[in-house]
Amino acid sequence: METENERVYLSCAETAKYVRQALKENFPNTKFSVRSRTYAGGASIDIYWRNGAAESEVNSVAKSFEGAGFDGSIDLKYYKTHYLTKDGKVVSGNSPGTADSGGYHNGYEYQKPEGAREVHFGADFIFCNREITEDVATKIAEGFSEYNGHKFNGDLTANVDPNEPYRTLGTWWNCVWRFVNDKDLTNFNGVEKNDCTCGQWPKDFFKLKEAN
Repeated sequence: METENERVYLSCAETAKYVRQALKENFPNTKFSVRSRTYAGGASIDIYWRNGAAESEVNSVAKSFEGAGFDGSIDLKYYKTHYLTKDGKVVSGNSPGTADSGGYHNGYEYQKPEGAREVHFGADFIFCNREITEDVATKIAEGFSEYNGHKFNGDLTANVDPNEPYRTLGTWWNCVWRFVNDKDLTNFNGVEKNDCTCGQWPKDFFKLKEAN
């Protein structure tokens, strides 16, 4: 029988159930596909969805269930534990980090909430994969073109301005992705110019249209 002070080890599949529940609670209008996989030396979860919730927001929720971290400076994986509260919320627990091994990730240990369980999630890493469908991307690119001097010819793989090769805008696909990364497309209704006159194009110059 589990005791309050006992650490609970969850499998990758069990962790995926918590991830699905958290995604459903936080993004009820977005449909997700959550797939767990195990392999030699670890396990991970892949999350897929189209348009819908902002990738940055999904990352913030989903990655709180990762059971490990990785320090590329010393090529070392390190582990994390979490606290699972009585109401099912996930709170950071403790981790040795990598600083003692010459890395850049400091260790930490947070106070355990009353009544919470210490858990180790079975998925080392969680990867969030958002697909922006071509019809949505095209409509966004057309909006950029309508309010700016860069003409969109319908080819998302083309450079935004082929006559100025030293520009850093890249392709229309690249510009669309940079714009929507932190934006919720659940009620997507196109884009429009805002009042910004100085900033990073297109992120600072455009906003989503209000849904009708």
